Formats: sequence, structure tokens, C-alpha cells
Amino acid sequence: MSDKVPVAHSDNDYWEVAVKVLTGYPMPKRSTLFDSLIGNDDIPLMRVEFSDHNGEPSNAIVDAVDDMEWRSENSGWRISNTDFVVPFYSGKHGPISSASVGTKVVMKKARITMLGTTSTDAPPAGGVVLGGEFKSGLGKDFEGQSKDTEWSNEALSQYSYGGGKALEQLLNTGSTLNFRWNNLGVTDGDAVDLDSFFRAADAFDRAAQFFRMRHQELQDMEFDLGKEEASWKGQAAGVFRDMIHGLVRNYESYSEQFPTSGDVKSKYGDDLRNFRTEVEKAARNLYNTWDSWQLLTGNPLRWLHDVLLEVTDYVWDNNITKVRYYETYGQYGYAIGGNHKVKYEGFRGDHPDYGPLEEKSTWKKIGEEAIRRWQNTVIERLGESGKRALVDVENAFNDQTFPKKIDTVTTSLSDEFSKDQAEREKADLEKEKEEQERELEEKEREQEEKEAEAERRAEEKEREWEEKQAEAERRAEEKEREAEAKQ
Repeated sequence: MSDKVPVAHSDNDYWEVAVKVLTGYPMPKRSTLFDSLIGNDDIPLMRVEFSDHNGEPSNAIVDAVDDMEWRSENSGWRISNTDFVVPFYSGKHGPISSASVGTKVVMKKARITMLGTTSTDAPPAGGVVLGGEFKSGLGKDFEGQSKDTEWSNEALSQYSYGGGKALEQLLNTGSTLNFRWNNLGVTDGDAVDLDSFFRAADAFDRAAQFFRMRHQELQDMEFDLGKEEASWKGQAAGVFRDMIHGLVRNYESYSEQFPTSGDVKSKYGDDLRNFRTEVEKAARNLYNTWDSWQLLTGNPLRWLHDVLLEVTDYVWDNNITKVRYYETYGQYGYAIGGNHKVKYEGFRGDHPDYGPLEEKSTWKKIGEEAIRRWQNTVIERLGESGKRALVDVENAFNDQTFPKKIDTVTTSLSDEFSKDQAEREKADLEKEKEEQERELEEKEREQEEKEAEAERRAEEKEREWEEKQAEAERRAEEKEREAEAKQ
């Protein structure tokens, strides 16, 4: 088996990545799929040998038509016959690219056996098939290849069909645990279980509701302990109250970090359930794309068949129909043989894209072109759908606000008690200071009242004296008037 890798490559294989992410199924690398499907002379997907036309020379065109019945046998997207014959005219002494009118040519046959089936009675078809190892049934060496050569399309089946079947099991059962296809399976550690999102969501619901209820209960307890008529007193009671206060702070923090959604749900639980829905939707979209691909375009032998159809169309138009059989007559006018000669301009003994028809390197390029076309459908359909699925899953995840970490409020009872003691001492000092200020204000007020009373009494005495003085003056004037009256 040649160690040369055909044109398939693994660059940006979003189909492989998406299947691995969504199902855990480890498909083989795309670049290795055709390493075990190489015929003689490094020709991928087929064995090719050349032979001369062994019928009557004059019947060459009729035989060529019969040889190409495989074109109709393999119509649609089912391969019913993997043994082909492609007739063509070549030079009498070897491969040619072109020939002028009158040039003698001979009919050759490219005998092709497609490599891609594990059994002669079960040829590959459009749709899902299992792969495996197979070998030639000729029992003899082939041109450039040993009779003991074995081929395998197992890796191709694992890549083309295993990923889709893994998606199918995920969608049907919700899990890829124990999934296996064509001797390749998902390990327990890589298995995807969609219901695990529900279980995780339920856990978030329980946690959020628990933190909310405990915070509420502890808050009520702290409120009760803090009432003025509370009967607990002393240092031990203070430590207990600090412990309750610390628990309130912790559960308040947890409750804020695990917000609830209604009476039985949580925000993060709702996010996980939504994320699970988006993952399933992405998997279903990818599966639907694969299901159509595998049925219509998934078999690389169908692409080889198409390329061979194009080649035979070209050969018919530019090779076979340009040639006629010319009989040779003896001296008595009887036909004694004949030759095929180019009758019309434009005869070609090669293909413009692949090369001379009688060279193995030409058929190697044809096989590589089939792989290239098959791979293009993988990239354009499965790859693009896989990339879309990965983006949808990533966007769905980024739309959620899952906690990166859970912060815990640390509480030290001794620190809390010391803090409470300090706060109480501070409160006592402030209270004492306020009491002193109140007493001072009271004394000042009493002093002001005494002074005001003294002033009032002084004013009262002064007023009484003034009244007495006025009374004495009045009496003196009255006496003086009486004395004047007597005189």
C-alpha cells in the first residue's frame, strides 16, 4: 500500500470538530481516509489496467458502446457496477496527445475496478454503509500491485456516516453513551448527555431556593434577637447573635449570587434549560444537513463515477467519433484486413485536464479529482453546517450569565464580638457625653432661670420702692396743699 496521501486534507474540518463537541464521537482525520483506498500506481479509489481491443476491428465502435453500458447501470446515486471499461483510441506505438487526419490508431480499453466495497454482491450505494477490509478476488498480481493487497473503507465509513449516526442517537435518546459505529466508539468520559443539563438546572433551582429560604429565616431570627425586649443578655448571647448575623450575611450573599425565578425555579436553571434547547437545535440542524448529504453526495465513488462520465463524454466526442475503420483489399478485390484511421480533424488521445488516456498518471489525476469533489461537498455542506452549529452553541452559551465563581462572605465570631464590643463602648461613650452635655445644659438653664428670677425680684423691689416714693411725694404734696389752704 502506498504511503502517499491523496488530495484530501484536514484543514478547518468543522464537521469533525462539531461532531466531537456535540457527540464526543472521535472521527478519523479527513486527510487519512483514502490512504487505504489506493490501487495500482498510486491511483486513488480504483485499479486501472490497459488492454487491446480483442474483437473484430470492424466491430470496435459497437463493442465500445457495449463497454459503456455502466453509464446507464449506475444512473442516479447508486453504484450497481464497480467494474468499468472506458474504450479509446491511442497511437499504434504508445500514448498520443493528438493526431492528424489519416493517422493510424488502435483501440485500447481502460479496465477499471472501483475500490470502496467490502463485498462483490453488495456494491456501495447512496446512503449509509458499513466499511471494512477487502481484497482482490483475482488471485493473481495486478499491474503494479500484489494479489495480497488489502484495502479498507472503514475509516471512510466512520467519517462519512459515524458522525451522523452519533448525532442521530443523541437526538433520539438524548445521549451518546455507548455509541459505536464501524469499530469506533464514544468513550464514557466523552459521551454527551443532554439530560445532564436538566439535572444541573434542577440542582441550581434547589440551591437558589434553599439560599433564599434560609436567608429569610435567619433574617427573621436576627430581627427577633435584636428587639429591645429580648430576654437574652451577656457575652455568650452576644457571640450567638454575631453568629446569626454572620450566617445572615453569608446566605444573603449566596442568595444574591443564585437568584431565583419564581417559587421553584432559578435564573441559572432557566439558563441551563435554554442552553440545552439551543444545543439540541444545533445538533438537529447539523444532522438534517448530514442526512441529505449522505444520501445524495456522501459516497466518493459517485463522484468518481461522475468524473468518468465526463471523461467518456469527452472521449466519445473528441476521440472515438473522429475515427473510422478502413478495409484493405487484395489484388482480387477481396478485403484482406483493415486499419482504424483518423478521419476528422480535432482527434485527441488525451484529456485536457488529466493527460494522455493511455498513461496511469492520467487516471491517478481522475481519482484525485473525484476525492477533491467529494471533499468539497464535505467542506461546503457539512463543514459550513458544522461551523454554524459551533457558532450557535457558543453564542447560546455566551448569552447565559452562568457564575464564574461563587464568593463567600467570611465571618469571624471573635472579630464580630470585638467589633460589637467596640461599637457598644463607643455607643456608651457617646451616650455618656450626651448625658454630660444634657446635664450641663440643664445647669445652665437653671442658672439662667435663677438669674432671671433675681432680676425679676430686683425689678419688683425697685418698682415697689418707686411706688412708695411716689406715695410719699403725693402725701407731702397733699399736706402742703392743706397747709396752704389753712393759711
